[in-house]
Amino acid sequence: MHPTARIVLYILSALALPGLNFFLLVFFGVSLLAWRARTRLLGLIARARWLFLILVLAHAYQLPGEPLLQLLGEASPSREGMLAGLTQAGRLLVMLALLDILVLAMPVDRLMCGVHGLLRPFQSLGMDPRRAALRLALTLHAMERRIGSHVLHDLLQGRQPGHDLPNRQPLTLLQWHWHDGAILAVAMLGMVTLWLSA
Repeated sequence: MHPTARIVLYILSALALPGLNFFLLVFFGVSLLAWRARTRLLGLIARARWLFLILVLAHAYQLPGEPLLQLLGEASPSREGMLAGLTQAGRLLVMLALLDILVLAMPVDRLMCGVHGLLRPFQSLGMDPRRAALRLALTLHAMERRIGSHVLHDLLQGRQPGHDLPNRQPLTLLQWHWHDGAILAVAMLGMVTLWLSA
């Protein structure tokens, strides 16, 4: 599948998630996680752990309903709020799994190709999609080298941090095929169907 099609498919999937009911959401999420249980996905979940907690607690304490813990009385979160919070956390989990499968699983050169295709319609407004994709690639290279002891070592040697980052990055553009458009058309039809049936 073309990298641009993968990115657009992720965006469409993220837009369709609110139209899924709770049981379908759980099934969809568990299927994705069972199919793609990887270290990268677990890292994404670990980075978003506070967001998960805030989503659940905010809904649990803001939405009225029957107390979840009768012993706490008024200070107890509501059952309805807890269910709504877990639903939102499930949606976030599915979005992270989709992000891992559709976008982050691509190597940097394919990701750049996808960003280039995504930004290409804005070329008529003066944006240079090639330059934007290359800047993204260089940023990703810099992010892969997290701040650590090597930065201090470079400073002690009189070198600027990031001196060894590449100043050139090849951009390989892939051809768009008919099946890429067909996949996106089916995805858009599914999203519209979900929204109309909700």
